[in-house]
Amino acid sequence: MSRAALLVLFLLAATAPGRADVTNLVANGSFEISLDRPGLPDHWSAAGNRAISQQLTLETGRDDKRCVKLACTEFAGDGPDFHVMLCQVGQVSVHRGQWYRLTFWAKAEGIKAGAVEVALTDTRRWENAGLDEGFLPGAQWQPFEFLFRAGAELPAVASRLQFWFRGTGLLWLDDVV
Repeated sequence: MSRAALLVLFLLAATAPGRADVTNLVANGSFEISLDRPGLPDHWSAAGNRAISQQLTLETGRDDKRCVKLACTEFAGDGPDFHVMLCQVGQVSVHRGQWYRLTFWAKAEGIKAGAVEVALTDTRRWENAGLDEGFLPGAQWQPFEFLFRAGAELPAVASRLQFWFRGTGLLWLDDVV
């Protein structure tokens, strides 16, 4: 094989996307799909105690496509379900010991608690599945990235990917991968 042919093969192999680059375990992370409930992103929902006034809506995102907005106007109470939460249930599967990367864009306004938390939870035992982080979104869109190692086998059916905070405020998310 000629040097030129070897060089072309090497360049193709080096620039070819790997499996991690093409597989998004998050369903509708772009928030573009809204068929099941018009005006709401498919595969996503708000969760928390009914005493908390929270609303999930679709808006124009950072790239003029869709993003999701989670708004809380009233927050009172204390307990494990007193939170403002955007979650995806039954979609994300991870394998024990394997490394994963979660990336997304976020911005916020007036979040009284300050920090927003993100986690992947095993709903069979309500245990953390390896991802449990906090981040501080500002008023402008900014990217966030977290590397985590799955602590156990987690089938999609038992998973909950969750973004949450405790208090009033607004959170926008876009391009969750």
